[in-house]
Amino acid sequence: MNWVASNRITKHATRVRMARGIGSLASVRCLLAGAALLPLAACSASVGSADEEGPEVTADQLKVPATEAVVLQPLDILTPIPIPIPFPRPPKPNPEDLLEISAGTYHTCARKRNGNVYCWGWDDRGQAGNYPNATCVSSPNQCIDKPTRVSSLGGLTTATQLDAGTDHNCALDASGKAYCWGSAGYGQVGDGNYGDRPIAIPVSGGLTFTSITAGTYNSCGTTANGLYCWGNGIPSNAGTLAHGPLPQQIYSATGLAPIGVSVGYQHVCAQWVSGTYRETNCWGGNLYGQSGSTASSYALLGQGPYSVGTSVLRVTTQNNFTCVDQPGPNPSVQCFGDNYWGQLGNGQFVNNSNAQTVGGQTLPGGPPPLALHGVSTGINHACALDTNGAAYCWGNGYWGQLGQGASAVSALPVAVAGGRTFRAIASGYFHTCAIGTDNHIYCWGSNYTGQLGTQYKSPPVPPATSQPYTNGWVSTPVQAIDP
Repeated sequence: MNWVASNRITKHATRVRMARGIGSLASVRCLLAGAALLPLAACSASVGSADEEGPEVTADQLKVPATEAVVLQPLDILTPIPIPIPFPRPPKPNPEDLLEISAGTYHTCARKRNGNVYCWGWDDRGQAGNYPNATCVSSPNQCIDKPTRVSSLGGLTTATQLDAGTDHNCALDASGKAYCWGSAGYGQVGDGNYGDRPIAIPVSGGLTFTSITAGTYNSCGTTANGLYCWGNGIPSNAGTLAHGPLPQQIYSATGLAPIGVSVGYQHVCAQWVSGTYRETNCWGGNLYGQSGSTASSYALLGQGPYSVGTSVLRVTTQNNFTCVDQPGPNPSVQCFGDNYWGQLGNGQFVNNSNAQTVGGQTLPGGPPPLALHGVSTGINHACALDTNGAAYCWGNGYWGQLGQGASAVSALPVAVAGGRTFRAIASGYFHTCAIGTDNHIYCWGSNYTGQLGTQYKSPPVPPATSQPYTNGWVSTPVQAIDP
């Protein structure tokens, strides 16, 4: 409570005790000086703690004649106004944050928040996107052994999406314009030609894409008007494989609009929406059940392909098996198709066209299946993260790509060694890379063409047991050079 002088005049000195919380004598002097009852010079002392009880104050102390002493009375209008303490503002997003990572056969790419794209590894077809091409130290192979920014000479200055294929890559910018680079022997770069492209160049046709994927010898993207693909071996709903170096409409958006797509060896999986309804299905090659159909070795769209209804968040495929993210408080990963190396993660080695929950085959009385999400499929292994960011991999680990510290095959998910946590993971052919929660890139597996990004490569030796890093591969995470 604060106080102010009234115009009441007394004939003797008035003693006033300052109430707890109003400050020191200097506070009263400043108050009276502000009310023109004292000269401003009286307001000279520093203000004390608001939590201390002030001393007795007399008119003599205030240098006011006793016959003119004033009585200080409380006024509500001078009750201390609480000063709000602002909540700490969240830190501004760091433009150098790594947001996305994708692994091809023998190369890897990553994207930062600022839109810069970096690639490393094998560059024999220009898939590292850094022109002129570089050569790894002491190696006859054409490769880049550390993350290097993709050239912007072709017009790709900032990317919002990124996907690495077998030996080519594709990306989108903020306007939905598509760019691809690398191998174009089958027209998978989409510029109408068949020559390799060492820099990212625009996909022809002037289409605006909402998502994009790079496959084995082809690429696909979704638009508001439907699904478009280009390259070799594009599964069409007519039961044929389309070919061509320019985008072709595979599906017209009537009723269901495509919002996501992933391309395998000879099959395609896509997500479709209509209002609040979401559906995921696959079509094309189905020899191993990778399209989720039991009908035949080739599944047509709408002819019994795998459909998981409205719940799937994401679908991914790279070879002859497919995996999806199932949402929920305890998310799960399901896979189907080729299971020769245990890449379905169900504890078996039998192909299956029905969705198998990864880690679902547990012993009676054992722990429940792992809550996994963010799955990434390689050629014959896959990896995902649990809800705490720990990484798990399953399938072929011959070159240490499972990251558990050994050369081994596992039909159930095994924890990646090291105890690190990650926010994204990518599976390649014989290697795996992930973005750590510390914003560093960690990789494990084969480093034959510099795909681990550590500036080290040497010819590998067939691993019979866990081999040291000096043999060209590593079975536990190592940190890549920061881009």
